[in-house]
Amino acid sequence: FDVLTGFDANLKDQVEANGDFSLELGDSTDKGTLAINETSGPLADQRVRKAIRQAIDKKSIVEALGAGKTLYGPIPELDPGYEDLSKVAPFDPEAARALLADAGAKNLSLTLTIPSAYGTTVPQILVSNLRDVGITLKVNPVEFPTWIKDVYTNKDYELSFVLHTEAHDFENWANPDYYFTYDNPEVQQLYAQSVASTDDAEAAELLKKAARLVSEDDAADWLYNGQSVLAVASNVSGMPTVNVNERLNVAELAKSEG
Repeated sequence: FDVLTGFDANLKDQVEANGDFSLELGDSTDKGTLAINETSGPLADQRVRKAIRQAIDKKSIVEALGAGKTLYGPIPELDPGYEDLSKVAPFDPEAARALLADAGAKNLSLTLTIPSAYGTTVPQILVSNLRDVGITLKVNPVEFPTWIKDVYTNKDYELSFVLHTEAHDFENWANPDYYFTYDNPEVQQLYAQSVASTDDAEAAELLKKAARLVSEDDAADWLYNGQSVLAVASNVSGMPTVNVNERLNVAELAKSEG
């Protein structure tokens, strides 16, 4: 193998140990999304949703994964409409506790449904962070077909986590039937206007306004913007690294002999 993808960035030392490979990181449109079912129960209260967001230390997640960037809204840097929304719900456990108290959410217990293939790194951090503000998080790892049936199709969940890798996928936030359960007519109108616009700058500005509303509504949380992680053989040059999870352009790829 000359190029390997899709593995743990924390394996950098092992990958580069004998000099045959180097570990390369590239930006991507991967969005580690904590979906919040706001149709009923305590999660229908925006104060509870914002408390959850403010309880989670995004920087610690990025550090634990060994790759990626923080992300505080539904649009990553590579896509039109991106804006730094870190001030909407900054990491602040004290503020989170105050919001929960104001909402009367005492001894709150929630379940996180997650495809088992994602491992334990992110769930362990979520359990610890939420415990710090008084929320008990139960982790329910399931096989992916079960996640599709229960979460994606039937919307039978409280919290869920998956990595959404698609570029230009803001339309999901403008679709009230999507499993995110988010329904804001103003966001839907802004998205429709952006799609109809023939001016790229105007379309991006409309998306930016819509994305800010989604974040301000605490419709979900965005735990990190993932990065492409590749092990590239030392005799390979021109290997693209940006968004290779979404698409891979090998036009400039070359291999030296020797």
